[in-house]
Amino acid sequence: MRKLLISSTAVTTLVVGTLLLVHLNATASTPLETFNSMRAAIAKAAHGGELTLSVTSTTGGTVTVSGKLDGEDLPPDFPIQTAVSRDGDTLDIHITLDMAPQNYSSIKFGKNQNTLELVPKAKPGEKILIGLDPTSMKPNSWTSMERRGTAWGIKERHAYTPKADSKPAKNAEMAVNARVLMHLGQSATVTVSGN
Repeated sequence: MRKLLISSTAVTTLVVGTLLLVHLNATASTPLETFNSMRAAIAKAAHGGELTLSVTSTTGGTVTVSGKLDGEDLPPDFPIQTAVSRDGDTLDIHITLDMAPQNYSSIKFGKNQNTLELVPKAKPGEKILIGLDPTSMKPNSWTSMERRGTAWGIKERHAYTPKADSKPAKNAEMAVNARVLMHLGQSATVTVSGN
C-alpha cells in the first residue's frame, strides 16, 4: 500500500510538472511578438515625452538628427529616417523612428527571451543584440556587432536604465513621427509627445 501511495504521488507530480511546462510554452512569446512589444514600449515612451531629438542643419541644407530616450543617447545605428524639403532658407524636416520588422532579415532570441538578436537587411555582415527590461520592455542594453572573418566583434556597446513603467505598452502605432521647421544653419532640440 505504501509503495502504491509513493508511486501515485510521483505520477501526480509528473503530471502537474508536465502541465506547467505545457502552460509555460504556450504563453511564451515569439521573437517577433517580443520585438513588437519593444517597439510599442519605445513608441509609448516617445509619445509620453521621454524622447528628445537634436536636429542640426548646415548652411548648405545638410540635416543631422540624433536622439535621447529616457535621457540617454540612442545608439548610432538606431533607425532614424529624415525627409527634408527646402523653401529658400527654410527647411521642413520630417523625422521617423521605426524599427520595422521588414528591415531585418532575422529576428530571434539571443541568450534568453529578454535578449533579441537582429540582422539588418541593409547590413547582412552586422547584427544587433538588444537586452530588454522585462517589465517595461524597453532596451536596457544595445550591442552593435560586425563580422570579422569567422567571428563576431563588438563595434559599440550601450547600457541603459529605462524609466519604470507600470502599464504595458500596446501594439498600436509603433512608428514615432516628428516634424521640425527651421532655417539653414540652425540647431534645435525637440521633445516628442502626443500621438
